This record gives sequence, structure tokens and C-alpha cells, in this order.
Amino acid sequence: MRPGSAPARHVQPGDSRRPSSRALNVAAVCSGGLVDGSGRTALFHLRRDGRAERITFDALRANSARLAHVLSARGIRRGDRLGILLPQGPEALLAVLAALRLGAIAVPFARSLPPEGLAVRLRHAGCAGLVTDAAGMPALAAIRHRLPALRLVFCADGAAAGALSLWQEMERASTDFPALATDAGAPALLLYGATPRGVLHAHRALSGHVPGLREGQLLWAPGDWAGRGGLLDAVLPALGRGVPVLTLATEGIEPERALRILARGDIGAAVLPAAALRRMRDAVTSRPIQRLPALATFDGPLDADLRDAFGASVVEAHALPECGVIAATGPDDDMQPPGSVGRAVPGRRIAVLGPDGMPLPAGQSGAIALRRPDPGIFLGYWQDPAATAAAFRGPWLLTGESGTLDTEGRLSPLTQHAAPEDAEAAHAAVERCLRQHPAVATAALIGAAEAASLGEATAIVIPSPGARPGPDLAAELRDFLRARLAGDQCPRRVAFAAALPGDLAGPTPAQALGRAVGTGAYGAEG
Repeated sequence: MRPGSAPARHVQPGDSRRPSSRALNVAAVCSGGLVDGSGRTALFHLRRDGRAERITFDALRANSARLAHVLSARGIRRGDRLGILLPQGPEALLAVLAALRLGAIAVPFARSLPPEGLAVRLRHAGCAGLVTDAAGMPALAAIRHRLPALRLVFCADGAAAGALSLWQEMERASTDFPALATDAGAPALLLYGATPRGVLHAHRALSGHVPGLREGQLLWAPGDWAGRGGLLDAVLPALGRGVPVLTLATEGIEPERALRILARGDIGAAVLPAAALRRMRDAVTSRPIQRLPALATFDGPLDADLRDAFGASVVEAHALPECGVIAATGPDDDMQPPGSVGRAVPGRRIAVLGPDGMPLPAGQSGAIALRRPDPGIFLGYWQDPAATAAAFRGPWLLTGESGTLDTEGRLSPLTQHAAPEDAEAAHAAVERCLRQHPAVATAALIGAAEAASLGEATAIVIPSPGARPGPDLAAELRDFLRARLAGDQCPRRVAFAAALPGDLAGPTPAQALGRAVGTGAYGAEG
């Protein structure tokens, strides 16, 4: 049994005491305003071996203080980056809270990253410490020689080669470690998405943006904690408001298991991507889906059948890594105009800017922007002041999207894509990676601007002399990319050509591809 945890069969929703209404900070997240020895539930955790554990707010506070002592004694200081390569659960959350107590910067990494992608991000962040588990140790061992800044590693499953035992170190530490007096604008979280560009958020961003969280509900947010709808957008705001969170030690969302979890009947709110909801619906064979009192999604509008299947109270949130949720629809917004993603989140100021950087009248299309000051707007891109400066125009954060606002303040993006700098960096990363393969003379990526992700794009490859283009080489190149990039960066199709056309950047890349490909285009199916 881990220190501070207790077996549980069912989460008790709690009593009528309400958490503090003060602005969220690390102390509020640790306590939910409810650290009083009452044993109020913070996490309900399902481990890989089937054990169910209930972790209280009291235990979160005590054990995050222990870990903060350990990190401090081992040389982690204010501003240092602490990497976290763990599945959802108490260890991952304790690492985040301990870093915030110290004034360090927590850097959660997606478990789906291949070793090369992990190495790039660890090195870019300059992590001085890392908390992982036995499953993460092999990938770390393969890349650690390339991480000169990494001087401290903890393993949640016990001591390992080059790693200290997380829980053994914590057992010897004191539970008295108050959060340092950290300015609300101080760095707190560094998040990496599909591209190795870090998005740095301040302590003030912990206020969160998920609408509709209510005390007493059990929240389930099984997505990647480094992504949208994860740690920053859902989990930390929930805990700060006294809302308990369900966590699972398994990776990803397994449709059958997810349906069994819903069937328990104790989940009051969930943050689930639309794709996962569709897989869950398609996996239903007999009994009906357990409807949810509240459901939020971050990746586009839900079909009417998904709304009907999972619950009537649905929030569709439009979110960006640099600022969280900027607009959302609620359960009373069923009559949204086509293409609308809802109204601005209360307290946020959205405008559509013209070429001169000034707000445009309702109905006119332009650049969607969010006005500062705003606690949820990021501090900047890590170690990239030029890209940070380009993301702002005066007091406005440019979201990288264009669209319109109607007279009632509803936002309708005309384009939904990453910021231009992110898209350019993602393209360059894929092309640069392909050119590292000995069978590739040069390569170009097309179609990503029209697709929802780079995974729907096509790589046109000019083979090196002696290379044999065909399905075998295409499969080899896709495996080569998957070993080095995040999964959604790997193009679905590889095409071979004798030369690249000159109009790949034009408005009809599919036509250019047709003219370029002379030896076949091979998709993910082979």
C-alpha cells in the first residue's frame, strides 16, 4: 500500500462544505480547501492489478510535501524543470504538486512518445530531474547519455539502475513543507504537444477553463495530461475546487473498459475526446451506455447521436495549448449556427482582428485573438523569444485561426489549425527526419494544411540512388518516423517521385501530387 492511500470500493461525493473561493494556486490544488483531517477524497485510482485506491486531499498535501523535501535535498531548485513520465495517477500528480511547491517547473510527457521524441523534449526542456516508473526506464536508458542536464531520476516502482526509489525516498521525509511564496506569474507548467515546442504556463493558469465543474461530482479525464482537456484544463482546476478525480494506470482509452467504468454509475462528469466516444459507442453490444450528468469534449463538435448516447448536458470546448478554452457551447446551446464553437468563456475577451490589428465589426472575418491580461494566456514558447513575440500583436494573442464573431458573441472559426509557427515547425520536423534516412535524397510534406493533423498528410520522397521505391520502403520510412516523432506527426501516405513539383505550396496540392507520383503512393495499410 502506498503511503497515504486507502482501499476503496466507491467514491463518496462528499458533504456540503465548499472549497475556498480564492484564486487557485498550489495550496488550493493540494487541499481543495478541504485539508482538515476529514479524509475527503481527491483521487480515486484504479491500478493495473485491479486494485482500487482512494487518495485523500490530506494525503496529497502530506506526500507532495515529502516529495518536495526530497527534491530540494537532491538539488532541485526554483526554476528547474522536473520531467514526469508516468501514467495518470497519484505519483504523477504528486510530482506536479511537489514541483509547484518548490517553485520548479513541472514538465509532463506523453507516454506514447517514442524514445527519440522523448529525448528531443527532455533535452529541449533541460530537465534536471525526472520521475518515471519501470515501464519508462528502458526508453530512458536508451537516451540518457544524450541528456547532460538530467542529474536525478526517480522510479515509482522501486530503485533501478540509475534511478532512486520514489517511495523509499519519500518515507524518510517530513510532511511539513509549505508552498513557497511564488508570484502568480511565475512559471509552473511546460507542456509539449505534437511538435517539440514547449508552451510555458504560469501559476495563475491553474484557474482552469473547464465550465460546469461542480463539487461532489467525480470527474474522469482520461486524456493525455500534457494535452488539451488534461492536467491544466481539467484535473488541477477540479481538485482546486474540491472535485474528486478518477484516474487509471492504463495507457490510452480502451472502449470496453471505459464502458465498464461508466456502468459503475459514480462518474458525475467526464472529459472525453469525440473519437473515444465514437469507439465506445461502436463497442456497445448489449446493455445501453450509462448516461453522464455532464460531458465535455475538446476536439470538435459532437454528432447528435453521441450527445444522445452519453448524456444531455454536453460542453463542447474550443481550446488551444497557448490559452486553454477560449469558447464553448453548453447544454442550452443546441441551436448554435452552423460552424459555431460557442461563446467566449466568461472573463475572456475575444475579438476578430483586421490586417491593422484592430477589432472588426460583428460578422466580418479576420484573425481570432484573445486579449491580455488574461491568467490563462501562456508566458511564451520555451527558449524561443522570436516565436513568442510573433504570437502577439499588441495586447492580443493571435490564436492562429481565422473566423467571425456574430452579434451575440458566438465564435465561428473559418480555419481550425495550429499557429502558423507550429505548423511550419511540424512540417520541417517531418521533412528533416525523412532526409536522415539513407534511402531518401529529399522529401516534402503536402496536404497537412487541409487535414486535421499531419497524420492525414502525404510525404513525397525522392529516393536516393540505388534505393528501391515501393511498399516495403514506404513501410520502412513510416516506421522510421514513428520511432522519432509523436504518432500524430507521422504522415499516413508515402509517395515516390523522380522530382518534386514546383507547386506543392499551391492551392491544389492533390493535383500536384498526382503529377509528381510516378512510382506509386502507399498508405498506412501498405
